[in-house]
Amino acid sequence: MKYFGISDKGIVRKENQDCFSFDEIDSPVSLLVAVCDGMGGHAAGSLASRLADDAFRKYICNRLAGKKDSGDIIRILQEACTEANGIILRYSEMSEEYAGLGTTLVGGLLAETGTSYLVNIGDSRAYLISGKEKTIEQVTEDHSLVQAYVNSGLITKEEARTHPRKNVITRALGGDVYAEADIFELTLEDGEELLFCSDGLSNFVTDDEILATCLRHSDPEECCRDLLSQTYARGAGDNVTIALVVKS
Repeated sequence: MKYFGISDKGIVRKENQDCFSFDEIDSPVSLLVAVCDGMGGHAAGSLASRLADDAFRKYICNRLAGKKDSGDIIRILQEACTEANGIILRYSEMSEEYAGLGTTLVGGLLAETGTSYLVNIGDSRAYLISGKEKTIEQVTEDHSLVQAYVNSGLITKEEARTHPRKNVITRALGGDVYAEADIFELTLEDGEELLFCSDGLSNFVTDDEILATCLRHSDPEECCRDLLSQTYARGAGDNVTIALVVKS
């Protein structure tokens, strides 16, 4: 597998409250990916994303490193989210400065065989992209108010992109005592790609444009940098983070 990630504060924001990570694990599951988009006043958002990323990664790496059998991946992913959620909640109780601390998380455990388990809580996304079929599929579903409106038929997906409440999310790490994550299982074929991103990408670049960009580039770094340039061309009004994995 080839992979690359990039994170940028954009043009409007004063700091970057996103983060991402890749970890190669010595087990049947070879790559751990995470993208977090933090929420909170001042530096609290960046703290939330870093805390969640660190806790999520450490829990999974400790459970899987060196093991021949990866065990119950779905349970481990949910437990890792629970661990990260608990740490954020404890920080949010420390002082008023950390009130409202929270973060999205999207990521996954990807095996060399192509077996992949994706996890999502919040409105950061994972896309499955096929160069052979020239298709893009949003694997995750946003935990957001506008997504609930779309599901109810109140607005269209296109209207959701510019809706004034598009940034209101309904689930997050740190948002409740129990962090309910969605988990998806899929098989990644040779040449297919998984793209993980914060809403700083998906709010500015359409799914079709993401697909066209991925089809233009065989190198993950070139693709990520091209997508970042497109957000800048449209004002880059939010932090943007992109993590791309290509099965080769």
